[in-house]
Order: sequence, then structure tokens, then C-alpha cells
Amino acid sequence: MDRYIGLLTRHLIDNEAFQPVSAEWYGNEHLGAGVMLGRQHWGNWHFVRILPADQLDERDVEQTVAGDEERFHNLQHQTRSSGVMGIIVLVFAQGVSPERREKLLSFQQKAFWQNNYTLVWVADLLAGRVWKHQGRPWRTFLSAELLAGYLNEPNGFKGGLTAGQRGNAQSYGEGGEEIFTVKKQRKPVVTRAILVVNALVWLLMTVMGGSTNPEVLVFFGAKYPPLIIEGQYWRLFTSMFLHIGVAHLLFNSYALYQLGTGAEYLYGSKKFALIYLVAGLWGSVASFLFSPNISAGASGAIFGLFGAFLYFGRREPQIFARGLGNGILAALLVNLAFGFVNPGIDNYAHVGGLFGGYLTSAAIGLKGESPWRMSRLLRLLFTLVLLVGLFMYGLQAVGGGQNA
Repeated sequence: MDRYIGLLTRHLIDNEAFQPVSAEWYGNEHLGAGVMLGRQHWGNWHFVRILPADQLDERDVEQTVAGDEERFHNLQHQTRSSGVMGIIVLVFAQGVSPERREKLLSFQQKAFWQNNYTLVWVADLLAGRVWKHQGRPWRTFLSAELLAGYLNEPNGFKGGLTAGQRGNAQSYGEGGEEIFTVKKQRKPVVTRAILVVNALVWLLMTVMGGSTNPEVLVFFGAKYPPLIIEGQYWRLFTSMFLHIGVAHLLFNSYALYQLGTGAEYLYGSKKFALIYLVAGLWGSVASFLFSPNISAGASGAIFGLFGAFLYFGRREPQIFARGLGNGILAALLVNLAFGFVNPGIDNYAHVGGLFGGYLTSAAIGLKGESPWRMSRLLRLLFTLVLLVGLFMYGLQAVGGGQNA
């Protein structure tokens, strides 16, 4: 019992950013042998209470659920959060009868209109099975497969499940799939790498004569239509990593960190890198088509991350609306409006990157979804062919067909 609770607690703290909640906050001294963890995630509060339940009677559990529901309701109003979800995991070492299990699972509290849930799950160590709540919400922050994985793993959960372990994660009634996987959450390594590259390139440009010097910008690979027409197509790529002045670098770095961290979590590092690069190329091509000026910056690729979030919002509208949706849409509209009224901003690159980011995200899918399905490969091919076609049209329109 203690080992199971300890392993599960360690996983949630080490890999899912949970922190212990003080006993003064959640009370219930007679349940002091249990563990209470909490975190704030994208505007929502998540709580996990893990209780050794062999000696608990049904009234103890019912009072615990009611007390947590009241505390979660007050917390939601005090912090003005999008929602609060708590999961009470009852751990039985000596087994639990089906009748009692169903009674315990029925104690859940759900306020759908407030996005406030207090759910009950049962982990039976003797039977080696996990049962979860009934019906909505079908998606939760905690995976029943994770709990089942620790039942049969003496040295700690490894991250992958055998077919037998997956079979031990039982949904009660209409329980459905989860939002979060059982794999360890990786750090946003691609986002951080791009930030470092951008900063190093800017420092080198500053040493070589200044990042606002047109000659330095052209030398380092800024988008410059006359040279692109002559065949220097690589400028569509290199211009994504250049910035004109320290203010431009700092603003884009902040935006990239804010958007990139979330997007890399949603899509995974490899897919995130592809979305960023393809969106950046879309932004460069759009700028080449409609703007004759020297331009540089990560803005097109960053707006591609807006497009990635918009695709996520189409796939998961409820999660998007409850969490980051309003902030993403407001930031997108403000930046587009500011770009249209400010002649010094290349808004063509912004719109192109936004469009390219959405198309690429729709083609390759979210993290964990196979990109090798024929339908996805065809969509990605269409996105790339359309990009090349627009560039070829730009060579005809801008350069009069030179080197087309």
C-alpha cells in the first residue's frame, strides 16, 4: 500500500508538476495518512487526493467528497479560474466488493455549468485493477492507465504499458480517454534551442556592424527580393533567425517562449519543429510576394504557432475555450491589428505564417497521433506543394520570370 502510494506520488511531483497541498487547507485530520497534491495548469486547478481506503467507511468518503467539492468551488471563485477538477483515488490493499466499489464511485460531484468536478476512482491492489468515474468528464488530467501501470511494476512505472496492464485500467460506465499521457513530460527543448540560436545570431550581427545595418542584414541572409530573384532562395529560411534591433529580438523571444512552450507540449518536439519551420517559410514567401522591402525576424514562424493553437482549438474546442482560448484569440487579433496600422511591420509575413502553421498542424496532427497515415501525408504534401507554387508565382510576378 505505502509503496504504491509513494510511487504514484513521486511520479505526479517529478513528471506532472504537482506540489503537496498543506493539511491546513484541505483539513480532514482523520484522513491524514493520505496524500493531497495540486497544480495550476492553463487557467485550471487540478487536485489529486490519494487515500488508503481499507479502514474507511462509506460515510468518510462521502464527507471527503463533499468537503473537497466545497473547497474547490470557493477556490474557483476566489482565483477566478476556468475550472477546478479533483480526483480522489481510493486505494484498497485487501480488495473491495463490486457493490461497495459502485457505491463509492457514485459519490462524485459534478457541476458541469461551472466546470467543477470532484471525482472518485478506485485502485484495488489485490485484484490489480483500477476503476474510474462514470460519464462526464470523459477527459481528465490523470490517466487510469497510469494508476494501473504502477499496480504491476515493482520498480516504478516505466512509461509504457503492456497489453495486460492496459486491460487493468477499467472505465466505470461511460468513462473515456484522457488528455495527458503516461509518458514523462519533456522540456521544450526545440523552443529553447531556437531562442539560443536567435540570440547568438543577433550578437554576431551586432559585432559585425549592427543588426539594424541593411548591409549586415543582407550579408547574414535577410529577405531581399532582388537577390532572391537571382537565385538566393535560402534567404527565405535564414531570414527567420535574424532580428532588426534588440527590441525586435526581445519582443519575438518573449512571444516565442510563451507560445512555443505550450505548442511544443501539445504537438511534441519533432512536430513542433516542423510546424515552426514550415510556417516560417510561408511567412517569408508571403512577404516576398507582397513586400519589396528588406525584412527579417521570427514573426512569421511565431504566427504559425498561433495557427497551431487554432487547429488545437478546432480539435478540442471545450478545452481550448476553458483554458487558453480567449488569451490566444485576443493576442492574435491585437497583433494583427497592430501590424495593419503600423507600416513598419511586415504583416504579410504574419498572415502567411498563420495560414502555414494551421495547415501544417492540421496535416501532421497532435502529439501521439501518427503522421504516417495516407490522409495526413497527402495534406502535408498539399501544404508544401502550395507553398512552392506560391513561391514560383512570386518569381513570375515579382521578378518577371527571371530564373523561374
